Amino acid sequence: MTRSVLCGIAAILLGAVMAGVPPTLGAQSLDKNTDFYVVGVYEGHTHKYGKVTVFVADQDRPITLLLTAYESVEWQIEIEPGARLAKVLLSGYHDQRVSGVPSGIPVQTESHDRSSPTYMYGHDNSSCFNLVEKAESIYGMAPKAYLCQYRGAAFVVDHSGLRAIPLQ
Repeated sequence: MTRSVLCGIAAILLGAVMAGVPPTLGAQSLDKNTDFYVVGVYEGHTHKYGKVTVFVADQDRPITLLLTAYESVEWQIEIEPGARLAKVLLSGYHDQRVSGVPSGIPVQTESHDRSSPTYMYGHDNSSCFNLVEKAESIYGMAPKAYLCQYRGAAFVVDHSGLRAIPLQ
């Protein structure tokens, strides 16, 4: 390798370390033509493998979802006709599951249980701030909207942004 290539690699690794990203991974950039949404919960409607539904409405651009939880959650994606889902990122302390994702849409899963060095989750103000900061450093894009809460049942992503549907 040439000296300039080695210097470039060193600069990338130093930037990754300073951003809190493991230097072996670097950024996993998302497509800049998508909108990025982040949902964080501690648990679903029940403690372990509680179901959380995410309704995705038709929008102007494709979206990428980062769905995170501390406890294992069964994420159910409900896609409105015309909505374009580009990618689903699952992350948490414990393993996450997802259903309802159309075939051909990539799903990436990371967790502490799988020894993934970039797993993340957030459910309150401070952990949500850390989640968003880490997601931006790893994926190279700030979320268009994010929402964290302790327990989740359902969320909507539409032209108005991202919002929770209250638990009943």
